[in-house]
Amino acid sequence: MSVVIYIYNDADIIQDELGGIHELLSEKFVKYELICVNDDSTDESLKQIRDFAAKVNDCPVSLINMGYYHGMEAAMKAGVDLSIGDFVFEFDRIPVDFDLSLMTDIFEKALSGYDIVNARPRNMRGRKSMLFYRIFNLFSISGQKLGTEYFRLLSRRTINRVDAIGQTVFYRKAVYSSCGLKMANIFYENRMLPSRKSNSKQRKNRRNMAMDSLVLFTDLAYKISFVFCILMALFMLGTGAYTVAVYFGQKRPVEGVGAPDGYDFRRVFRRIRHSDYHYQVSGADPFPCV
Repeated sequence: MSVVIYIYNDADIIQDELGGIHELLSEKFVKYELICVNDDSTDESLKQIRDFAAKVNDCPVSLINMGYYHGMEAAMKAGVDLSIGDFVFEFDRIPVDFDLSLMTDIFEKALSGYDIVNARPRNMRGRKSMLFYRIFNLFSISGQKLGTEYFRLLSRRTINRVDAIGQTVFYRKAVYSSCGLKMANIFYENRMLPSRKSNSKQRKNRRNMAMDSLVLFTDLAYKISFVFCILMALFMLGTGAYTVAVYFGQKRPVEGVGAPDGYDFRRVFRRIRHSDYHYQVSGADPFPCV
């Protein structure tokens, strides 16, 4: 059993959260490993992980320290690639908002014949994420309904299948749902944790991932382009119909460009230059009435 945990500026809770996960794993599994992926944290997260690893003697604790901020998807991909267990737990964040005994329920669900088991909270308050998943599910190519989740279990067969797909832009949820293996969702009553303010790097990474995911895993871009093509075709048909109606109609627009109403050209003072002769019209009436 492998457990991959994403960490970014979580120094104040690392010891407690990792300790709880390690305690449950030691009760349920004989062989297991912890893999912590530090995504270039700016606080003392790296030190806290090393301190925890120094205290644990009954299981290996691996640390992946990213050289710069990669974002959750790329960082978790690195952690999963390092794992060696037949099953892999993915923690997209700590702190966790569920009772850790849920890990046992998810593992038992996987043993009943599922390669992917997602844990989804029932109570969500992120409006942006809800809007994203609503749009994604509406135009999804695979037909699988995605939702907010921070914790899942994967079989080794799932990891091998995803590696064979070889996605350049790796949005794990969409790739897992479209890999063709059996997937299940377990809903739980989550605790409402204090909201954590994201920085500019996190917001930019999420926007880019959301746009890439909508383009790669949905037909939203195709439908938008199709609508624009229809609108342009209607515009061209309307323009052609108007041209035919004007050409064969009795009333035609006046050719040329007319002056605005009330504009008097006779009050214009014009300086005309031609070769070496200079003519200056000042106060004269250059446009006598006929």
